[in-house]
Parts: sequence; structure tokens; C-alpha cells
Amino acid sequence: MESPLSDLSSANSHGGDARQAIASPARNQLTPHVKWRYQPGDRNRLAVIMPGLLYHCDKPLFQALAQEFRQQGMGLLQCDFDYADDPDFMNAPKMNQLDQIYRDGKSIGDLVQRLGDFDEMFLVGKSLGAMAMAAALDSGNFDQARAIWVTPGLQNSTLGDQIIAHPGRSLVLMGDLDPSCLPETLAPLREAVQVRVAVIEGADHAFAASDLNSEEDLTQAAMQALANWMPLRPQG
Repeated sequence: MESPLSDLSSANSHGGDARQAIASPARNQLTPHVKWRYQPGDRNRLAVIMPGLLYHCDKPLFQALAQEFRQQGMGLLQCDFDYADDPDFMNAPKMNQLDQIYRDGKSIGDLVQRLGDFDEMFLVGKSLGAMAMAAALDSGNFDQARAIWVTPGLQNSTLGDQIIAHPGRSLVLMGDLDPSCLPETLAPLREAVQVRVAVIEGADHAFAASDLNSEEDLTQAAMQALANWMPLRPQG
């Protein structure tokens, strides 16, 4: 079977709209660990969601984000990672894991570019997906893309530096119970003029429900932080 990426290349080479080449919402295999689903929008805007190791696109926060983006008429590219189902990956040295995530993130960035040019882009990455998003942002002309970093792993990592290095506007969503929610890890982000840090009270790294907060409560708090950062719906 011919790869969907081949269809995109063909559409581009003939001057067609590459987005129409994958208008079907069926899930497609991008790399051995990445499946993607694309829904075209009726505006020249795109949102890309890259979830975590176990927090997939069907989880409440990403469902809420997807609904918000779609209500605005944005195209939506959802990517899910299946690293947790691969014992070889899970047992590999950390550097090997990071290299695989980086290469998969670059592949997602390449896919976005093959979709065509967009006037506005939002990229969302959570935890492991935030690392993939950093690689995607590094793969092409995404300087103006708006990045939403959900529970990025900031301890013993260069991810904080990568967030600061992105010239576009960034929102960091961090739970106050997340291990990375420390003054020393968040301080450099708070000092960057293009970065907004929003701490969600009662949320851990997994945005899991607790005796005090339901997943719905945490999702609503995160969506409110997003609205405070930048109203998504166009005015007028």
C-alpha cells in the first residue's frame, strides 16, 4: 500500500492542496510508534496535538482542546504514541528513548509541513509529547507557531531551554503536584517574555482525579488558563 505521505508529496508536486489528499479521518501509521488522524478545517489554521506516554488523545483535556479547536473551524492533526506497548523501547537506555522521540517528533513536523502553509498554528504537547513537539518545532519554519506545553518534564532536561528558545508565544500548563513544579525550574520560564506559566491547583503530572478534584475540574481549570492566555475564538 502506498504511504499517505506519498499522496501528500504527489499533491504538492502537482500544485494541489495537500490537505485534500488525506481528508479521511482514518488513523494512519506515520512511524512504528506514531499514529495520526487528520481532520481538515474550513479556515487556514491548524492545531496539532501530541499527547503523553499514557495520556492519549482520548483523555479529557485533549478531548476538550480538540473540541475547542474544531469549533473554531481549525484543521486538527492528532498524534498518538504507542511507546508503552513496545518492551524494547521501554527497556532501552534513556538516550536511545530520547533519540527515538526526537526522530518521531521530526517526522510529525515534516508531516505538518507537507499539509501545506497555514496562517496560524497551535501545537500542543504533553510530557513525552512535549519533547516530540520540541523536535517538531525544530524541524521547519514554525517560528510563529503558538506552543502549549502540558506538564513538560523540566528536571534534568534541556526542555526548559527549548521552550525559552522557541520565538513564538508559549503557554506552560503545570500541575502544582507535578514533580517539575518547582520554583527553580519555573523561574527561567516566567522570565521569558514570550512564555506564560499557568499552575493548575490540585493537578499532578497525569492530571488524574483525586479526592478533591475530578478530571473534569482539572480540565476546566486548564481550559480557563488557556482562555486567559489567549482567547482562541476569533473576534467579530
